[in-house]
Amino acid sequence: MALKVKTPVTVGGRTFQTPWITPAISTGAYTAKDAMGTPFTVDFGCTSGIIQTIILTDMDLEDDEIDVLFFRSGITQSADNAVFDLTDSEKRLFIGAQKIAASNYFDLNDNSVACVPNVGIAFADLIDQRVTVQLVNRGAGTYAAVDDLQISFVVLQD
Repeated sequence: MALKVKTPVTVGGRTFQTPWITPAISTGAYTAKDAMGTPFTVDFGCTSGIIQTIILTDMDLEDDEIDVLFFRSGITQSADNAVFDLTDSEKRLFIGAQKIAASNYFDLNDNSVACVPNVGIAFADLIDQRVTVQLVNRGAGTYAAVDDLQISFVVLQD
């Protein structure tokens, strides 16, 4: 049986894209499980919602698989280009993670872009409307410049 709606249905919330963030990565060779830069905070403009899309630009065309980890608040800083790990107490701050896979990249002439739609990571009760993000490398890229990656998030705000 099909649902018939005679009047418009209003869905709460709004869509918000964060400003572009340039994680401070290094130009040394990364290996799997290495932290890419140190943790950074992102203002989602709300205390609850859903992470809908992750957008990444790669100015060096490395196309590394990258795990994007989200935390409710700050975590201990792992050194850039060193194996990333959490303390036992920090695991409770974990909200969710999403892999940017090789198949998410679109190669251009001398750079690439990646888009991961339909992420669907829900979050609630954020402090100051911010999450902490850590990128973790799953490839073996060597970036030419410390600003070769930029990332932005699309959030469905409650």
